[in-house]
Amino acid sequence: MPSQLFAFDKLAHAVAFAVGGISLGLALRQTTRWRGAWLFAAIVAGIGLFGAFDELHQLYTPGRTGADIYDWVADMIGGSVAAFVYCWLHGRDLPPSPGSTGADRSAP
Repeated sequence: MPSQLFAFDKLAHAVAFAVGGISLGLALRQTTRWRGAWLFAAIVAGIGLFGAFDELHQLYTPGRTGADIYDWVADMIGGSVAAFVYCWLHGRDLPPSPGSTGADRSAP
């Protein structure tokens, strides 16, 4: 396999799973109260599980090879970068948590 094709395959995995990470972030942000680290962890875990199951199901798909750890790593990189960017962009407009007085959000 030419190295250019190998590199394109991993880039395609990373981009596809980055789009999935953004989509998962949008869904979780609208349906849960998770923000910050919890949201980031949920996106990364969800993308990781989906990527692992994707590789596993390819083992049983005729004409496909599966269980490629490098594909899964590319999936995780794409999903993690998307989760970081999503949480960073949307973390700045967070409302105060329930029960807080707002004093903990003041500048030092």
